Amino acid sequence: MKSIHSERPDRVLLNFFLSENISLSADTVFAVCFSGGRDSTALLLMMKDLSRKYSFSLKAVYVRHNIREEEECVREENHIRSFCLNENIHLRVEEIPFGFIRRLASGENRSVEEVARTERYRIFADLRKTGWADWFLTAHHLDDNFETVLYRIFQGAGVSGVKGIPPRSGYFLRPLLSVPGAVLNAYLKDKSVSWFTDSSNYDLSFLRNRYRQIVLPFLQKEIPGFASGLKRFIGKMNEADKKISSGTADFSFTQADNIVTIQREKWDSLPDWEKTESLYRALQTVLNENERARISYDFLNELKNSFGEKLYRGVRIRIDSHSIVFSPPGQDCFRKDFCIDISMPGEYAFPEGKVKVEISSEPNPKAAFAFPTEAVVPPVFFRTLRFGDNRLKTDCDFSPATIPDCCIGDRNGLLAVFKNGRRFRKKNADLEKNRFFNYYIS
Repeated sequence: MKSIHSERPDRVLLNFFLSENISLSADTVFAVCFSGGRDSTALLLMMKDLSRKYSFSLKAVYVRHNIREEEECVREENHIRSFCLNENIHLRVEEIPFGFIRRLASGENRSVEEVARTERYRIFADLRKTGWADWFLTAHHLDDNFETVLYRIFQGAGVSGVKGIPPRSGYFLRPLLSVPGAVLNAYLKDKSVSWFTDSSNYDLSFLRNRYRQIVLPFLQKEIPGFASGLKRFIGKMNEADKKISSGTADFSFTQADNIVTIQREKWDSLPDWEKTESLYRALQTVLNENERARISYDFLNELKNSFGEKLYRGVRIRIDSHSIVFSPPGQDCFRKDFCIDISMPGEYAFPEGKVKVEISSEPNPKAAFAFPTEAVVPPVFFRTLRFGDNRLKTDCDFSPATIPDCCIGDRNGLLAVFKNGRRFRKKNADLEKNRFFNYYIS
């Protein structure tokens, strides 16, 4: 395939800083996020060459994730320390304890790759707060951008998703996004520089590796002009995104005290693509800096048809018939756990409303839930859902959208579960059923 990039990568680097109006003066400190691999090695050497012409300070930071075999982790760190020592580059090593990332991934039902990235960027954010560096540079290149865009397309992403990896996100810079990986390879070969190869790069259990090693090479081989065409597509999507962001589309959300709210009355009338874009942009507004480019469109499509509460990358989302509310990580604006005894008829308050209990000879269709009195074994509780609560698999139907995620149970277990706008009810026992508890939730 003919190269779509002829400009020298070091020149691309300088043009990036000039176009982004980023100072290269003596009081500016750049930190390259260094893994010892090909891409970050090339970036670090380019920055070193540039620092000879300008007066900025250059550092490298390496995060040892400890998710591979210890012997490989040790070899990788030794390579990185030796490389930076030989190049006279200040290095900082941060280490995550063995097993931590895998335990966290398992407990949160997330991929190891995703958790590792989150922890890595958390470390970078903490370093930035201490003033250790002004800018953090990552070595994402054109092939990485292609992989990301293809993945988003197959997810059914909107304009914001298929515009690619942003070259600048807060204090994170990605100056090599226009440079193909093969060019970086040639750059290091020309300098006779070797790099460390992470064995997990060849592990096809990781989706990104399958894109990198199977999907992308196939498309480049079989479709003439694939690379240049996709690059033009990314450019067009960036232009479209700028027009959308400038106000040509109405995404109908407001922000106050870091809480983002979408009003359903207007949102429900939007075309499907605008609904998706509004959810994407609302999430972008409340997510941490390093999570903004990784919003799942599968989740957005699920969110469009949900009710109740959702948790996504630390953001709590509540969906009811009136609004969709996004609460930022660490700022839970609406979730209050409760557990109250509702064994006797009466009206009971809970943090988000009230529950009323009545006894009648027939189940009231207006009640959120009804159950024969002789089948209930007190005490009866009404509480928020907890980790480990199982949905009842029988008599599933829809519940009013205003009912929060909660459950009703007695001494023998759960009687009813309300989650995401659905109601799961325990089957009535084979009794005379001449009296019923009616439970109203508002």
